[in-house]
Amino acid sequence: ATTGHLNVEISKALWSLSSPTIDQKQLPDLKGTLSLQETTTAFDLTLAKPRENESLSASGTYGILSSNYKGTLDVQLPDTEWLQPFQTFESPPWRTTSSLALTWTGKGAIRTKRHEGSAEIKDLTLTPIDDPGITILTLTANYDWPKSINILSLSAHNGDLWLDGGIQWSDNRLSTPVLRL
Repeated sequence: ATTGHLNVEISKALWSLSSPTIDQKQLPDLKGTLSLQETTTAFDLTLAKPRENESLSASGTYGILSSNYKGTLDVQLPDTEWLQPFQTFESPPWRTTSSLALTWTGKGAIRTKRHEGSAEIKDLTLTPIDDPGITILTLTANYDWPKSINILSLSAHNGDLWLDGGIQWSDNRLSTPVLRL
């Protein structure tokens, strides 16, 4: 029998993905790095050829033995055209239009199913498929799963109709401390 300890280390391997498609729809080119240090993997990715006022960056780490992760995502899109292939509904009731600003930061443990983080969406424009009206959505939220999800700020407006408020889910109970229509 053979025994021993295998030590693998990859320090900042560069990668790129050119001309990716989903359902025959073109997505932007991506590039990034990947590393492996003992039992921890790390990555980062960005748009390879960002357009003016466009950025996408993601980074993260994952502990192979612990199943702990940590990550960030920052998206600034002047238009959301290339997000269309990610809509998983066969006939979605809405489609994203116009610009998008999204940030997410999170950490957790896959094995224990604990997850914490925060997210912010600024001025996401949604257009109903069968209606020319548009809805602008802004959201700030944090979560400590499985204990709670807090939508600290939610704003949606469609023409003269405005909805502002917050929603909290904790102890299997949903509450709306503030809601204005």
